[in-house]
Amino acid sequence: MTPLKLSLHNFLSYQNPKPLDFSTFDLGVLLGENGAGKSSILEALTWAVWEKTRATSTDDLIHQGCQEMWVDFSFEHEGQTYRIFRRRDKRKEGRSSLEFQILDKKKGLLGDSWKTITESTLRLTQDKITQTLKLPYEIFINTSYLRQGRADEFTIKTPAERKKILGEILGLEEWWGLEEKVKNKIKLIENQAEAIHFQIESLKKQVSVEPETKKEFQDALSDKKNLQQKQKIMEDKFQKLDYQKRKSDLAESRINDLRDKLQDVQENLKRLEGEKVKNILEIKNFCQILKDKVQIEKKIKDLQLLKKQLFLIESRQESYQKLKEKLIYYEHQKAELEFRMAKIEKIATCPTCLRKMTNEEAKKIIQMLLDNFKKIILPQKMKIENQLEKLNYNPKIHQELRQDFAALENVEDKKRNLAVAETNIENLKKMNNKIAQDIKNFFLKRHQIIKIGKVLKTEFQKLQNITPEWTNVRERIEKERQSLLLIQGKLGGLEQSLKDIVIKKDELQAKERALLKNEKEKTVLGELQEAFGKNGIQAMIIEQALPAIEENANQILRKVSDDQLTLKFLTQRGKKTASEELIETLEIKITDSAGERDYEMFSGGEAFRINFAVRIALSKFLAVRSGIHLKFLAMDEGFGSLDTAGKEDLISTINSIKEDFQKIIIITHIQELKDLFPTQILISKTPDGSQIEVLA
Repeated sequence: MTPLKLSLHNFLSYQNPKPLDFSTFDLGVLLGENGAGKSSILEALTWAVWEKTRATSTDDLIHQGCQEMWVDFSFEHEGQTYRIFRRRDKRKEGRSSLEFQILDKKKGLLGDSWKTITESTLRLTQDKITQTLKLPYEIFINTSYLRQGRADEFTIKTPAERKKILGEILGLEEWWGLEEKVKNKIKLIENQAEAIHFQIESLKKQVSVEPETKKEFQDALSDKKNLQQKQKIMEDKFQKLDYQKRKSDLAESRINDLRDKLQDVQENLKRLEGEKVKNILEIKNFCQILKDKVQIEKKIKDLQLLKKQLFLIESRQESYQKLKEKLIYYEHQKAELEFRMAKIEKIATCPTCLRKMTNEEAKKIIQMLLDNFKKIILPQKMKIENQLEKLNYNPKIHQELRQDFAALENVEDKKRNLAVAETNIENLKKMNNKIAQDIKNFFLKRHQIIKIGKVLKTEFQKLQNITPEWTNVRERIEKERQSLLLIQGKLGGLEQSLKDIVIKKDELQAKERALLKNEKEKTVLGELQEAFGKNGIQAMIIEQALPAIEENANQILRKVSDDQLTLKFLTQRGKKTASEELIETLEIKITDSAGERDYEMFSGGEAFRINFAVRIALSKFLAVRSGIHLKFLAMDEGFGSLDTAGKEDLISTINSIKEDFQKIIIITHIQELKDLFPTQILISKTPDGSQIEVLA
């Protein structure tokens, strides 16, 4: 990957600086005060390509007070030109976007010349970028981008620390992880083995009680058999006693039943005797009513005759009343005529015409009235009187008949009472006959009950002494039954224990097999631990890597020292005594005109050249090992400790290797280095954010 152009917006200290055009230089120095944003240029590059930086959170990269940022980065890789545009917005819960494009060479460099190759998701697009570059972030920062403070971190360390750093650079962390996993697995297996040992001991103790448990089981079986025999004898005896007990209970029950029946018979006899006496008294009362039967029957005949007479006279009474009313009417007419005649005799003036009336005229009028009476009224009156006489109705006689009827009116009730008395007497006699028969039957039943009761009482008295023995036998059977239940429970427990022992035996065998398997697995894992350890595959990798690193370092070192310096790595050294094993180490031996010396004996420009050569060699080795070709090198170092000669050595060293890279950037805050490089990239901090200026 060779950078072409980098544009920033609101990234760390930058807001809207001029784009950085990498195509204008091959070797440049990136200068600026501390905190101006020099390292941020490379951080923007890694964030655009891999979305990774030294920052804890992506949102921490956004310029203070702003809500969003973006980085636009184009580069050349394997003959193709690519462009990555990554954007981040803190709003809407942190929204990110990523675009990946390739230059369409047919359309030229201007206008709509970019062709998108962005995938459907951020993850897929990021994977595509990494696959295209074939350069993971971790490889980049250990090869192309040498971060601040890491140029001499390998050489200045102790031999043990150098070996550890070399292991990290060579990716031995995976083997360290495997070794740790194997250690943990071995520890786990050892813990399992300890647990299995404990389980085996526990199982052996549990299995060891098998003979004792079998003996106890056989003893319990024998006790069960003896108890069952005793229980059988007692149950046979109890059956006989129980039969007699049931007979006794039945006799007692029948005696109680007969007692109840006898009481019922006595109560019925008492009731029937009472009913019989009551019926006799009622018969006497009804017979008293029958003593007046002849007299009542005579009065009934008189009453019937009297009814006929009353019927006849009452049938005349209506005609008599009507005739009597007419007769009264005619009597009234006669009286009125006599009144008028008397009045006419006294009247001297005519009441109609008011003239004086003579005696002759008065007599004539009176005579006319008399004639009219005799002609019309008198015959009618006489006719009625004759009819009354013929009717022969006498109110006095009628009244006497009524009085006689009233005197005989209750005779019919007495007649009915006679009939009722006769009927009741007959019924009561029948009832007493039935009562007499019932009394006879109850006396017979009472006799039978008493007779049966005597027999049952005799039988009950013979059997009633069986109850205590029956109770005693039953209690003994129950006690033996409880004992048998206990033994059966014990047998069940012992039988289960024997089954458990069989299971425990199988489990013991399985645990012993597991322990054997565990030991075999531990042996294999021990071999793996040794293989994964520092004296195994790791040592092999280092032994294979060191010659290549040493050769690369010497190539660079010879260039920067005019063939005055060479180095070699020692991975082992002897101990004080010959019998002791070799000590694993990683020492750096430097050879110059004065001979071979340890690295720690060098300082100043020579130490810088050695550090630089080793670091570049490590980067190249890691690049080759990762299958990539280094075209871009960025060194973020302060170089503040260098004197004038050291600074000149730096330029000389860098010039000696620039043929190996297409693009080299040195990041520093030392202004004196500015004129030593053909291109200066000046970073300055302004109120509008950090700014970029390229000077050729």
